[in-house]
Amino acid sequence: MPPTPADRSAPFVLTATEGHWSLRGTREPLDAAGLVAAADTLREIARALVEQAHAEAGQPANRCVAEFVLHQDGGIDHWLAPGGDADERRTIALGLRNAIGSLRMGG
Repeated sequence: MPPTPADRSAPFVLTATEGHWSLRGTREPLDAAGLVAAADTLREIARALVEQAHAEAGQPANRCVAEFVLHQDGGIDHWLAPGGDADERRTIALGLRNAIGSLRMGG
């Protein structure tokens, strides 16, 4: 049986108007796991938009391979791009760990 339109719809809707935004689930209210998944999806969209902006400006692509976020309370989140070989991922993870460590030691 083919999927219904509701089955094919995105799990959330992001609305932005007049400098404000809202996020809501399309099938049910978003719980913590749904919000994390939406945040991950929105970060992927943001990364793709940056790459597209560089391409539109005729600049070479500058693919994001890793990033980290420092929170006001001192917490740190990090992300590694999916894919790549094991050696490349280890090198990126080590560089990210070193960068995070230097920030913690300098703080």
